[in-house]
Amino acid sequence: LSVTLSKYHSSAATGTENEERTSQSEEETIKQILQYGPSAASIWCQLRANHTSYASYPTLTKDVIGIVATLGRVDDDNLSRPYCGEFVLDDPQRRLDLLKPKLSTGESPPGFLGFAVNMINVEYMNLFFLTSSGHGLRETLLYNIFSRLQVYKTREDMLLARPCISDGAISLDGGMIRHPGIFSLGSWKEMNIRFPRSSASSAPSKYSETEKQLMEMRWKKEKMEEDMKREQALLDAARHQFQRKKEEFVKFLAESSSYAAQQPHMHPMQQQQQQQQQQPMHPMQQNHFMNR
Repeated sequence: LSVTLSKYHSSAATGTENEERTSQSEEETIKQILQYGPSAASIWCQLRANHTSYASYPTLTKDVIGIVATLGRVDDDNLSRPYCGEFVLDDPQRRLDLLKPKLSTGESPPGFLGFAVNMINVEYMNLFFLTSSGHGLRETLLYNIFSRLQVYKTREDMLLARPCISDGAISLDGGMIRHPGIFSLGSWKEMNIRFPRSSASSAPSKYSETEKQLMEMRWKKEKMEEDMKREQALLDAARHQFQRKKEEFVKFLAESSSYAAQQPHMHPMQQQQQQQQQQPMHPMQQNHFMNR
């Protein structure tokens, strides 16, 4: 699994010119955030860039995953707008299974591209961030931001689909419906902070599953190492106990040998007579001895 992932990462590192522009786009996103003065986002980016400062302020950086515009990528710059249950089956990106808008004819409105919350490709390393209740970034943070915001190709398509729009909509040419009846058809180029664009070559279809398996194997490895440490501690304690008992037994043998060496050497017949004398007499023998 590690080899599979390393091959993908090395191919991505030596990839096309489009991928290099993607990396630069992410850096540009951070630069654009820093240009907007002393905001919370810019301060966090500065702390993250300075590792010493980042470690010096744990209360400011604890439980912060990152800035929204740096957590994912989009397939097109036009999809990265500043004003902008259930999951799709077998989708490694865990997109939300939202009900698509339908016209009275039962068909989707012309120009409908999808929901903004599902058009952001969450970085694979961030797919596994979960809240304490077990929910990911898309169904919590991104859904709270975008809700069921619909995306259309043009303003004309969006205006024609007004009966199907309940939670707002945007179009790629700068149109926006914040709520039914409130329109904004201005230019989107007034703000420069956008999601970085995804590279042309997406990750392998089994990348997410492979990385998940690798993380599970690492977790099992750590658990086995902890179990081995506990077993090793028990083994060391047993060895110490055995060594102590062994030393006591050797000491006992030495003392017994020394005691036996101090006893006078006797003939076997004399030893037998001495043992018989030490044995208690039977009552009949005692009476016979007394009569004599």
